Amino acid sequence: MTKFICTLLVAWATFGMGNVSKAAIFTVINANATGAGSFYAAISQANAAPGKDTIYFSINTGLQTVTPFIAFPSITDDLLIDGRTQPGFAGMPLIELDGQYANGYGLVINGAVCTIYDLIVNRFAIAGIQVTGSAASGSAVYHCLLGTDATGLIDKGNTTAGIQLLNTEGIHVGDTFPGTTNLISGNNFYGIQCQNSDSCLIAGNLIGGDGNGQTILQNTWTSVLISGKHNQIGGTNSYGRNYIAVANSYGLQITADSNVVLGNYIGLTVDGMSSLRNQTNGTAVSVRGAYNTIGGSLSAARNVIAGHNTGANGGHGVEFFGTNAHHNVALGNYVGTNASGISALGHSHGVNVQGGAYENVIGSTISGAQNVLSGNYIGVFISQVTTNNNHVIGNYIGPDATGNTALGNSQGIHITYAYENTIGDGTLAGRNVISGNGTGIYLYRGSTQRNHILGNYIGLAPSGLSAMGNTSSGIFLFNARNNIIGDTTGLMGNYICSNGTYGIHMQSLGAAERVDSNLVMGNHIGTIPGGGNYGNNSYGIYLTGTSGSVSGNRIGNLSGTGANVIANNGAHGIRIHGSQALNNPIYRNSIFQTISQLGINLSSGGNNMQEAPFLISYLSGGGNLSITGQLISANNTTYRLEFFSSGGTDEGKTYLGSWTTTTDGSGIANFTATLTGVTVNGSEPVLSATATDPNENTSPFSSDLLLFEDSGSQDPIALPDPVFPEWKLLSRPARLEVYAPEDQLVMAEIYSMDGKRIAALFDGKMRGGTHQNWPLPRVARGIYVLHLQMGEMRVLKKVVLDE
Repeated sequence: MTKFICTLLVAWATFGMGNVSKAAIFTVINANATGAGSFYAAISQANAAPGKDTIYFSINTGLQTVTPFIAFPSITDDLLIDGRTQPGFAGMPLIELDGQYANGYGLVINGAVCTIYDLIVNRFAIAGIQVTGSAASGSAVYHCLLGTDATGLIDKGNTTAGIQLLNTEGIHVGDTFPGTTNLISGNNFYGIQCQNSDSCLIAGNLIGGDGNGQTILQNTWTSVLISGKHNQIGGTNSYGRNYIAVANSYGLQITADSNVVLGNYIGLTVDGMSSLRNQTNGTAVSVRGAYNTIGGSLSAARNVIAGHNTGANGGHGVEFFGTNAHHNVALGNYVGTNASGISALGHSHGVNVQGGAYENVIGSTISGAQNVLSGNYIGVFISQVTTNNNHVIGNYIGPDATGNTALGNSQGIHITYAYENTIGDGTLAGRNVISGNGTGIYLYRGSTQRNHILGNYIGLAPSGLSAMGNTSSGIFLFNARNNIIGDTTGLMGNYICSNGTYGIHMQSLGAAERVDSNLVMGNHIGTIPGGGNYGNNSYGIYLTGTSGSVSGNRIGNLSGTGANVIANNGAHGIRIHGSQALNNPIYRNSIFQTISQLGINLSSGGNNMQEAPFLISYLSGGGNLSITGQLISANNTTYRLEFFSSGGTDEGKTYLGSWTTTTDGSGIANFTATLTGVTVNGSEPVLSATATDPNENTSPFSSDLLLFEDSGSQDPIALPDPVFPEWKLLSRPARLEVYAPEDQLVMAEIYSMDGKRIAALFDGKMRGGTHQNWPLPRVARGIYVLHLQMGEMRVLKKVVLDE
């Protein structure tokens, strides 16, 4: 016999021998099909004798084969069949029942409690062993070879199943103590078929592998089928672990309710290091019932569910499928790794939820009970329009079991056509770590709606203090609508950091496609609490719509509690690109430290290329901040202005307040916004602003206005002479009037004599005509340089500001 079986069985050979019943003993003394001293006769005699009887074997010595030509009698009275009694037994079964000529079942337990030890049952036309009916409750099959030869290496499968449990309960196939391991392999449809049978224990078996536990010897269709309730598959000690190979369709399929699967190696060799499954796309664990539990909160309850193919068609690790699959839980498992959780043995989908499955939970908020869903093509795949309200919480999706090394999936989570599923729950315990993958989370297609992503680390290690970026985007919404990333309270947002391209990417493709009405609120994109720099390599948020609509996506929230922090990213903080990327509001976010780029960038028609306001001057005092400026945009339109302070240019770190202004018939609004309860912060000496039109197109940040504290109460004075021939001076307080001969771009800035920019007076398109009410900046007295560029004309002019 092979090494694995020998090692286990020799040690367990004599377990339980002292418990043999003495009611009546019938000894099989020959290998004849029927007649005196045969196995057939012993069963018949035991059925006729009252009480629990025992069948012993004494057929010469060593391996003996019984080849029946007719079916054995059904077992109808309590019985122990003990193959360990055959002379020469040294831990390996020596009594073989070869059913190649018998048209039917091997042994049928029907109407009695029967315990079977150490038989080899193979080549029967239906099942090797059938246990049926309530009267057989409590029967057990221990230490048998069902579907192989005596070595456990050669396929001699039974046609339907190695063992079939039918309309019964409380049957033990293997157990959680030594001496009970069955080898159930090579059968043509099922290894174990547990049909309409409840409260059974299937533990400690090797199902679908050869006797070494290193090579597939599959049960062709499904290794284990469970269609009853309250069954336990596996156990929490090493003796109770099943080793279940993945067959052409399933390793373990559950079609009923309230079963528990724990402590097994599924698709894994007995040493936990390599894949033990076929080379097709079979599913390791398929659940099509309700209230089943896969794994547990203790490490001993962990199932290790390994694959062999991380391509798109490599099969599933755990599957919740169909409308009957609801309220199931998978927790504490390794799916896509070896037994140590540090090497990849992936599936196409680590966990697959589809076909209308709902209210299933993948993960747990219990410490240490996270699933490790890594090394797969997709870690979690949720699909189809009726699949809804499933919850993915507290998992490692991409990191290995230690959390220190990436063992990524090509996509961490992929949701397509499904709705109202949640990723994370906003608590520390419910946080998923979705890091080290290709793309972190991918939402695809327009019916992928109302999914909620909250409280996760996306691109960070589990500690939150080091990078483990996804190589592409943290979150990618492709033709997906009405989803929520983060939350309105600002307490349950995601940390989206260190990803190889964008933090969040929204894109439509196709004229009829839409990425509309998604909400991005309360997230940290490129930073962690305490201000750590974990920027994404490109844009923090990127919205692009060139051939399909990307509209109505809200970044931030008017209430302020849903503001995002967007910082340290390698390109623009937010970029909105394309003529179909319209009506995307950006409200009250903190956007800063964007490396050599803009806080907000519009391009190629994005957000209708909404103009930013132009800030001219400010007054601060008494807890109020008054900001004067100008907005040139659509005629007779009311705009929301938001004001920010920051420590750098083209950004807005701290939200100061909002104001509304309305343009006149020429599209010009000269405004003075008064913000109450605002004190100028010397550490953030730059003012900026955005403008949002009634359709919620938000502009980039305005040109900056630098804040200076006055040395005294002097007012700015008029310039001593015109700065350009077409300019003239107005009376005090000093203001400038400019005449533009035609519509053109105008820029006006003030610099110190050492070349430092002090203030931007105007930078944008100016309509032709005369414009007034440009207050000079409130700065200390001194000599400055005015830089004015109008079209192709440019001038630098010395300006003296004095009392």
